[in-house]
Amino acid sequence: MNILLLDPKERSSFGEWNIYSAEKIDHIRNILKKDTGDSIKAGLLNESLGLFRIREISPENLKGSYTPIIRPKKRNPFLHLISSVQRPPTAEKILHLAGVWGIHSMEFQIADLSRKEYLTSPIWKNKNLQETLYSGMEQGGNIHLPFLELGFSLPEKGQGSVRKQTLRERVESISGIAFYLDKKGLFLLEYREEILKNRVNKHESKHPDPKRSHRSKSIYAKTHSTDPSPTTDLDNSETPQQEICIFLGPEPGWSKREISLFQERNIKPVRLSKAILRSEQAFSFFLSQWEACFPNL
Repeated sequence: MNILLLDPKERSSFGEWNIYSAEKIDHIRNILKKDTGDSIKAGLLNESLGLFRIREISPENLKGSYTPIIRPKKRNPFLHLISSVQRPPTAEKILHLAGVWGIHSMEFQIADLSRKEYLTSPIWKNKNLQETLYSGMEQGGNIHLPFLELGFSLPEKGQGSVRKQTLRERVESISGIAFYLDKKGLFLLEYREEILKNRVNKHESKHPDPKRSHRSKSIYAKTHSTDPSPTTDLDNSETPQQEICIFLGPEPGWSKREISLFQERNIKPVRLSKAILRSEQAFSFFLSQWEACFPNL
């Protein structure tokens, strides 16, 4: 934990913060070796980075005050991950990485070769999704919570999971550039000029007036509600940053039908390594290569 992430729900009516997470308190006391009167790096969800001053600390409770210092920009405001349903431990790692790197948004969809039994895992419950994202954000020093949507309903007694839309419908709704991870594709660097050209064209079409402020400020109030639930539905009309999508397949890979769909819709294959990677490794490789290729995008 490199920052203490503060949720607005933890703020009392007197402006003081009350933290009840035993895991966080134990880390602060026994790993960071902090005590009453000390300050630690902290961040207010979707708002700012600053310092948290400890007023009281015990194994059960942490109280203190928060002073904001800077309001950082999103690290990856254009990246949207569309992952197939994964093995639960893998899904947890992908969520954690999304929090660390601060991608704009993500969703999980049922692919042809997805294992339906994975949908019964508790990882898909709102509380667990949020806690996993928060853990990654605290590790990465990121305050911006990725928007998250599940493209299916969770199974209930006597009823199975139901897709909200087919993969074809989801693919056809994408208006920007998109990639799927495939060992037979080109390396990300080989798409660099195309991606940069796409970004310039999108920026010019949406910002004809050079004096106009950056859109991230104009949509901030619309897309960041006081409820930090990670399962807020994604609305492309309200979140124009979702312009570069990455499709991450299941363990067996994409089906021939799905690959044909990607090719039909001009979704391009990206090769990340000569090795065969696990899903969470592929996502991590993509993010690190993206940062190297586009440090200022």
